[in-house]
Amino acid sequence: MRTHLSCALLALASAAQAALPTSGLPSGDYPIAAHVSAESFAATKLGKALELASAGDAQNAAALRKTKDRLGLDLNKDIRDLTLQASPAKGGEARAYFSGLLRGRFDKSKIEGFAASSKVPHRTVAGHKAWEGDRLLKALTDDTEPDNSKSDGEFYVVVLDGSTLVLADEPLLESAVAAAKANLPWKHAGLAEAVSKASNSWLVIAADVQAIEKLGAADDPEAAPSGAKTGNIGLGEDARNVQLRVNADFVSEAKAKESLAQLQGLLGFAQLGLMPNEEDSAEDAKNKRDLLVLVKGLKVDGSGSKLSISLDYPVEKAVEALLKAIAEGKAQDASPAPKGK
Repeated sequence: MRTHLSCALLALASAAQAALPTSGLPSGDYPIAAHVSAESFAATKLGKALELASAGDAQNAAALRKTKDRLGLDLNKDIRDLTLQASPAKGGEARAYFSGLLRGRFDKSKIEGFAASSKVPHRTVAGHKAWEGDRLLKALTDDTEPDNSKSDGEFYVVVLDGSTLVLADEPLLESAVAAAKANLPWKHAGLAEAVSKASNSWLVIAADVQAIEKLGAADDPEAAPSGAKTGNIGLGEDARNVQLRVNADFVSEAKAKESLAQLQGLLGFAQLGLMPNEEDSAEDAKNKRDLLVLVKGLKVDGSGSKLSISLDYPVEKAVEALLKAIAEGKAQDASPAPKGK
């Protein structure tokens, strides 16, 4: 598991105030950017339901306690937000490198003391210790299994101060630390647009679709381009609904209209497939009704070369679906493994 993915999951499970950063990240042409606001999520009905559902989970409680004891980090109170951006590798290599900021309240001496006592390798960048992220995570989780997977480059964690962690793949490490130390101004137009579209947005993603497709073409030269130039996604919640907002700008008005027609057709077929029939059980019939509400709530629209998708889904139904998924997951984990033949 990559360390930046783990940090994203930790941020989603935590509570803290966060708007988009306005400084501290490297500026430039980054085709992928994402921001998770932990407090915005925790303040929603969906976030509160997740917190309550997790409260009685012994495994979750043990992980929280271990992180507090070893790092001095209270994941329910100390994480503010996470912002990541990615840049394609140079030289035609089919991969992207990440850098980002994890903001909150951090005990620098305790985190670095644990890393040192756990013999986590590090290097020094601009006077700060950059710890190997994967090794730090393995030490924190007591993972002693050897990692035989092929490494795609080292990822580092730098405790800049009591409020900022710098996260970066090795090729972006020095520029990420320099931007954070100098508190350089930063703005991402795609993320800013996504934040403006969904109420109380807690997750926003923006992408240069053409740059990403070009990167993927190195692995699959036969893949046809989507025709989209840029896009962004926002997730939030108002008093009644969970909101999803998707916006895309296409290379031409004709391509946007083509994609709009395809989406409208898919939604029509989905509604037909969710029509009730006499053979449905009571549970199946209810699931179909809930999915039909979701599909009917999806609205697609276009203007010129732009296309938008919006969804307002009743938050009570979203909470019900979340709790059901958690309960099913716990039941599956608790069930005995099938005996071998």
